[in-house]
Amino acid sequence: MIRNGTDRSIKTVMFDNARELVAGRMSEFCEQQGIRMISSVLYSPSSNAVAERLIDVATNGTLTMLCEPPPRFWAEAMTIMYLWNRTPTKVNEGVTPYECFSRMKPDVGHIRTFGCMVRATLPKETLGKLDDHGVTGYLLGYKYEGGYRIWIPRIGVRECRDITVYEGKAPVQPEDGSVVEVR
Repeated sequence: MIRNGTDRSIKTVMFDNARELVAGRMSEFCEQQGIRMISSVLYSPSSNAVAERLIDVATNGTLTMLCEPPPRFWAEAMTIMYLWNRTPTKVNEGVTPYECFSRMKPDVGHIRTFGCMVRATLPKETLGKLDDHGVTGYLLGYKYEGGYRIWIPRIGVRECRDITVYEGKAPVQPEDGSVVEVR
């Protein structure tokens, strides 16, 4: 629940009149928690303009980010909303949505280019004795507590802390397995 992480609580939620949200368990939950539910006019996306705009931002951002990794990572490309929440907006007078909610300035020092090549050191506990601990992959997103989500083609998606990022340059792997940066 949101209120467990902050001293704030949700007072009102607005839905686009989706039946699965307006009725049933969600309705019961909101009633129990004292949360007011508002729904837009049926078949009128314009009455929920802010949410519709965010859906456009998410969709267009996701499509743009998918030009490098395979399209099957569309859900990972929704990292766009992670970035959106850490970007200052006019509506909030130059403050980020993250900062408005948490009352803390977001740390953006860890943000890197989506889909860029990375060299990751995998934990030895997840590999066999003779497996290579350093692997090349592609950055897909972020994990709380300082980790990254990367796609390693021969292994799959993994969460790692220790990575070397190759933004704007590609690693070349010679026969001996070492990494040489190309500038």
